[in-house]
Amino acid sequence: IAQLTEQRREVAECLNTELRDLPLRLPATDSGHCWHLFMIRTNKRDALMGHLKAHDIATAVHYPPIIV
Repeated sequence: IAQLTEQRREVAECLNTELRDLPLRLPATDSGHCWHLFMIRTNKRDALMGHLKAHDIATAVHYPPIIV
């Protein structure tokens, strides 16, 4: 399990590096999290999900939007 967690942390760091210049809200990767989910926030959720699906990247909405 420790090796899998480390691999997930490496992937999360890579995603943050590669996506940092896009208009997205990305999670902080210095939290010691196990990264079973990598949550991205955007005002263009459906467009982003469509783009990722077109490139065979699976996505899902795990949490409904919080309106404050």
